[in-house]
Amino acid sequence: MSAMTFVDRTAVAGLCHWHANVADTQAATSHLAYHYGSPCPYGVVADVLLGLPDPRDAVAEWRIALPFANGKPPLSLNDRHSPFAHAAIVNKIKAIVRNAVREAAVPELGYVHVEMHYRPKTNRVRDIDNTVATQKPAVDALHQRDTSENCPVPYEPIIDGDDPRYVTCSWPVLHPWVKGQPAALWLILRAVEVPS
Repeated sequence: MSAMTFVDRTAVAGLCHWHANVADTQAATSHLAYHYGSPCPYGVVADVLLGLPDPRDAVAEWRIALPFANGKPPLSLNDRHSPFAHAAIVNKIKAIVRNAVREAAVPELGYVHVEMHYRPKTNRVRDIDNTVATQKPAVDALHQRDTSENCPVPYEPIIDGDDPRYVTCSWPVLHPWVKGQPAALWLILRAVEVPS
């Protein structure tokens, strides 16, 4: 007798509390965000044990290096810039993200999960939530078209909007410093289909 005979998908699904609500698209998107844009591990177990294709094979991931000066997030929630200075920094962040996304050849996506990662240059205590000020314009850049004269190659967005149907984000990730290594900031874009 086949081992698949003994697999009860509902028993496996019960191991992840989000499975009860994944019938509606909003809940499905929240479920993906809960697993940082990757397929639910219990869904993976159920599919593989049932002989279905491994859903992890359908996940695409891009690491987008953000070449900011000194490798540091250019905006912090602690900053006290004038509105004009703040707007200029936001525009610079968006331009850098758009160029990096274009160079990485990220295609148009129905949905993407975004993680921002930061590795500082020195070993001192940092408040990672302050980097959300940089993460927000980085995510906005993914869905905002740029055909201005400041953009030599027109940028077409890779997602249709910034609400949870199209994009979700993780809390920024702080990596430990590495002696002798410069600071670094990057995005991880993870795409997987949202059930319709």
